[in-house]
Amino acid sequence: MRRLRLAMTGFAVVVLLMVPRSASAGMGEVVDYILGLTGPAMIGLPIGCDLNLNSRESACNFSFIQLKGPDDDSFWLNRRFWVSLSGGIYASTAKDSEMREFSWFDVGMLALEPTLNYRTFTRGDDARYVIEHGAGGSLLYLFGDGFEPFAKGAIKIRPISFTARNVFNGRISLGVAYNLRIFPDAFTSEDFGAPPSSTHGGREVAHGFTIILGY
Repeated sequence: MRRLRLAMTGFAVVVLLMVPRSASAGMGEVVDYILGLTGPAMIGLPIGCDLNLNSRESACNFSFIQLKGPDDDSFWLNRRFWVSLSGGIYASTAKDSEMREFSWFDVGMLALEPTLNYRTFTRGDDARYVIEHGAGGSLLYLFGDGFEPFAKGAIKIRPISFTARNVFNGRISLGVAYNLRIFPDAFTSEDFGAPPSSTHGGREVAHGFTIILGY
């Protein structure tokens, strides 16, 4: 488990070292929480790039740190349909499942999740309140002590995302998104090195939430 913690910490440090000096605080997905798996609950830091299909502008973020994009709010204000190539680095929490007990950092996970997104509601000239949706694919690679690394594919659906900008005296933007990941093949106890079980099989749906923050 110590090796896993060091590997995940090293990955995060490498990503941060790749941040350009011009990077600044922006608005992005700060943390993603996946629960409802028959395996462990996972929490992670998102990273990704968005391409506005109307203006062809692009923006990239690691959590809420903007790596690339306009210096003003134009990308946020103008986007209606956009493509995201996102992912993240995750670790298991101490939430146990029916399969086995889990501790923090028992399981690590890398995610790659391309999605098509669209905005259906905007209120205010500065897009102060918005509702957005998205759908795409999800490829997860899980690894850790006590089991062989493996990959899982899923369909990712974001039924709704709500963001309020310039709240708390105009200093903070805050939002939350609800996510579904639908796995054609459910996670099994064998995946995580536990004794075989016939409890789980077929399709599996995992729920999750993403916190959005900007300042």
